[in-house]
Amino acid sequence: GWLAGRDGHAAFEKRPNVPARFYGVNLCMLANFPESLADARQLVRNLRRIGYNAIRIHHHDKPCSRLGADGRVELIPEAMDQLDRFLAECFKRDIYATTDLYVSRTCTWRELGVDRDGLAPMSEVKLRMMTSEAAYANWQAYARAFLTHRNPHTGRTLAEEPALPFLVVINESSPHSDWDRAS
Repeated sequence: GWLAGRDGHAAFEKRPNVPARFYGVNLCMLANFPESLADARQLVRNLRRIGYNAIRIHHHDKPCSRLGADGRVELIPEAMDQLDRFLAECFKRDIYATTDLYVSRTCTWRELGVDRDGLAPMSEVKLRMMTSEAAYANWQAYARAFLTHRNPHTGRTLAEEPALPFLVVINESSPHSDWDRAS
């Protein structure tokens, strides 16, 4: 069920007096996209056997999205199907998830509002998302598409998913650290 803050700790709605504890692992890039249902189930079984009840899907944004012909961010159906299937298997077995709404997704300079050809480096993308209306709009478009995409295996969007209680807006980002790297 849903997670909520209670008396200084996190607790599940159906067990409000028992502090929730999470023991998780960070899964990067293609580890989030098992190719088959059997692979997804095996990975989830292994995670549970080790004792994990949480995962962080990380660096997932680049493999599951692209810039559409009309300049809008779009999700890649094949990759989203793999991610949806994997997350559904996790959620069925009480593995909670967290993620970032920007990690390493490729953006062109023009998507960031800069009249320049080519791809912007990740540190520049992060910085501009905090300072540029065009870059922020690009982040919003991806976040909206990702969070409102309906998982056919659960029937819920990630925005509706109780097993996704935490989100990070921009991975490992602060105006100072990104400004230093972009300079």
